[in-house]
Amino acid sequence: MTIQENRMDKGIRNITDSLPHRTSMVICLKCYFRWLAIRPVQVRLDQLECKECGPGYVIETGEILE
Repeated sequence: MTIQENRMDKGIRNITDSLPHRTSMVICLKCYFRWLAIRPVQVRLDQLECKECGPGYVIETGEILE
């Protein structure tokens, strides 16, 4: 039995499972590092942080994800 199955048997559920999320390709304008950002919809782009440069440099690329 997996941990997830065990949780479901006990009625335990991760509250973040049902939160709406946004997925987009983002890029740091300072170092040009690109990554796939998956975040709750209430998290704004200016709150995202590049792993090297910190906050304030991240924008969405506009790439369409299918």
